[in-house]
Amino acid sequence: MDHKFNEYEKEQLNQRMQELEQRERRVKLREEELERRSRLFDMQWKILEHELLQLAGEKERFNKEKAFYNEVKKHNKINDSSSDVRMTAKMFFLGVHDELSLKKRYRDLLKLFHPDSMNGDVHAMQAINKEYEEIKKAYDI
Repeated sequence: MDHKFNEYEKEQLNQRMQELEQRERRVKLREEELERRSRLFDMQWKILEHELLQLAGEKERFNKEKAFYNEVKKHNKINDSSSDVRMTAKMFFLGVHDELSLKKRYRDLLKLFHPDSMNGDVHAMQAINKEYEEIKKAYDI
Protein backbone atom coordinates (compact mmCIF):
# COMPACT_ATOMS: atom_id res chain seq x y z
CA MET A 1 0.00 0.00 0.00
CA ASP A 2 2.89 2.25 0.65
CA HIS A 3 3.92 1.75 -2.90
CA LYS A 4 0.48 2.75 -4.25
CA PHE A 5 0.39 5.72 -1.94
CA ASN A 6 3.74 6.82 -3.26
CA GLU A 7 2.55 6.54 -6.83
CA TYR A 8 -0.57 8.46 -5.97
CA GLU A 9 1.51 11.17 -4.32
CA LYS A 10 3.80 11.29 -7.33
CA GLU A 11 0.84 11.61 -9.66
CA GLN A 12 -0.63 14.40 -7.51
CA LEU A 13 2.73 16.12 -7.39
CA ASN A 14 3.07 15.89 -11.19
CA GLN A 15 -0.40 17.35 -11.67
CA ARG A 16 0.39 20.21 -9.32
CA MET A 17 3.67 20.84 -11.11
CA GLN A 18 1.85 20.96 -14.45
CA GLU A 19 -0.76 23.33 -13.02
CA LEU A 20 2.01 25.51 -11.61
CA GLU A 21 3.80 25.59 -14.98
CA GLN A 22 0.55 26.50 -16.72
CA ARG A 23 -0.04 29.32 -14.24
CA GLU A 24 3.51 30.56 -14.73
CA ARG A 25 2.99 30.56 -18.51
CA ARG A 26 -0.30 32.47 -18.12
CA VAL A 27 1.36 34.98 -15.79
CA LYS A 28 4.24 35.42 -18.22
CA LEU A 29 1.82 35.93 -21.14
CA ARG A 30 -0.16 38.48 -19.11
CA GLU A 31 3.04 40.32 -18.21
CA GLU A 32 4.07 40.42 -21.87
CA GLU A 33 0.61 41.68 -22.85
CA LEU A 34 0.80 44.34 -20.14
CA GLU A 35 4.23 45.41 -21.37
CA ARG A 36 2.96 45.62 -24.96
CA ARG A 37 -0.03 47.69 -23.88
CA SER A 38 2.21 49.93 -21.83
CA ARG A 39 4.48 50.58 -24.84
CA LEU A 40 1.44 51.26 -27.03
CA PHE A 41 0.04 53.67 -24.44
CA ASP A 42 3.38 55.49 -24.25
CA MET A 43 3.49 55.85 -28.04
CA GLN A 44 -0.09 57.13 -28.15
CA TRP A 45 0.65 59.55 -25.34
CA LYS A 46 3.66 60.98 -27.22
CA ILE A 47 1.53 61.39 -30.35
CA LEU A 48 -1.14 63.21 -28.35
CA GLU A 49 1.45 65.51 -26.77
CA HIS A 50 2.90 66.31 -30.20
CA GLU A 51 -0.55 67.00 -31.65
CA LEU A 52 -1.42 69.21 -28.68
CA LEU A 53 1.71 71.28 -29.21
CA GLN A 54 0.88 71.65 -32.90
CA LEU A 55 -2.66 72.67 -32.05
CA ALA A 56 -1.41 75.27 -29.58
CA GLY A 57 0.92 76.70 -32.24
CA GLU A 58 -1.88 76.84 -34.79
CA LYS A 59 -4.15 78.53 -32.24
CA GLU A 60 -1.50 81.14 -31.56
CA ARG A 61 -1.02 81.80 -35.29
CA PHE A 62 -4.79 82.01 -35.74
CA ASN A 63 -5.09 84.54 -32.92
CA LYS A 64 -2.30 86.66 -34.43
CA GLU A 65 -3.97 86.62 -37.84
CA LYS A 66 -7.33 87.40 -36.26
CA ALA A 67 -5.82 90.39 -34.46
CA PHE A 68 -4.22 91.52 -37.71
CA TYR A 69 -7.48 91.31 -39.65
CA ASN A 70 -9.33 93.09 -36.86
CA GLU A 71 -6.82 95.93 -37.18
CA VAL A 72 -7.35 95.95 -40.93
CA LYS A 73 -11.10 96.05 -40.43
CA LYS A 74 -10.75 98.89 -37.94
CA HIS A 75 -8.48 100.70 -40.38
CA ASN A 76 -11.04 100.22 -43.15
CA LYS A 77 -13.79 101.73 -41.03
CA ILE A 78 -11.63 104.77 -40.41
CA ASN A 79 -10.84 105.04 -44.11
CA ASP A 80 -14.47 104.60 -45.14
CA SER A 81 -15.41 107.74 -43.24
CA SER A 82 -13.16 109.92 -45.41
CA SER A 83 -13.13 109.05 -49.10
CA ASP A 84 -9.88 110.97 -49.78
CA VAL A 85 -7.79 108.67 -47.57
CA ARG A 86 -6.69 105.47 -49.30
CA MET A 87 -5.22 102.50 -47.51
CA THR A 88 -1.78 101.25 -48.43
CA ALA A 89 -1.37 97.59 -49.23
CA LYS A 90 2.07 97.45 -47.64
CA MET A 91 0.40 96.95 -44.31
CA PHE A 92 -1.25 93.80 -45.64
CA PHE A 93 2.02 92.05 -46.39
CA LEU A 94 3.92 92.89 -43.22
CA GLY A 95 5.64 89.87 -41.76
CA VAL A 96 5.79 88.00 -45.07
CA HIS A 97 9.29 86.63 -45.52
CA ASP A 98 8.99 83.98 -48.19
CA GLU A 99 7.04 83.18 -51.32
CA LEU A 100 4.82 80.56 -49.72
CA SER A 101 3.63 82.87 -46.95
CA LEU A 102 3.15 85.64 -49.56
CA LYS A 103 0.80 83.44 -51.58
CA LYS A 104 -1.10 82.36 -48.49
CA ARG A 105 -1.53 85.93 -47.28
CA TYR A 106 -2.64 87.00 -50.77
CA ARG A 107 -5.30 84.26 -50.89
CA ASP A 108 -6.53 85.26 -47.44
CA LEU A 109 -6.72 88.90 -48.47
CA LEU A 110 -8.61 87.96 -51.63
CA LYS A 111 -11.23 86.22 -49.52
CA LEU A 112 -11.62 89.29 -47.34
CA PHE A 113 -11.48 92.18 -49.78
CA HIS A 114 -12.77 90.79 -53.05
CA PRO A 115 -15.49 93.12 -54.35
CA ASP A 116 -17.97 90.23 -54.51
CA SER A 117 -17.56 89.46 -50.80
CA MET A 118 -19.59 91.08 -48.05
CA ASN A 119 -16.79 93.46 -46.96
CA GLY A 120 -15.37 93.83 -50.45
CA ASP A 121 -13.51 96.97 -51.49
CA VAL A 122 -12.39 97.67 -55.04
CA HIS A 123 -9.73 100.22 -54.06
CA ALA A 124 -8.26 97.91 -51.44
CA MET A 125 -8.17 95.03 -53.93
CA GLN A 126 -6.37 97.17 -56.48
CA ALA A 127 -3.80 98.26 -53.92
CA ILE A 128 -3.34 94.68 -52.71
CA ASN A 129 -2.90 93.35 -56.27
CA LYS A 130 -0.34 96.06 -57.07
CA GLU A 131 1.69 95.40 -53.93
CA TYR A 132 1.45 91.64 -54.43
CA GLU A 133 2.89 91.92 -57.92
CA GLU A 134 5.77 94.09 -56.66
CA ILE A 135 6.65 91.72 -53.84
CA LYS A 136 6.25 88.68 -56.11
CA LYS A 137 8.75 90.19 -58.57
CA ALA A 138 11.21 90.63 -55.71
CA TYR A 139 10.97 86.90 -54.89
CA ASP A 140 11.30 85.87 -58.54
CA ILE A 141 14.72 87.49 -58.84
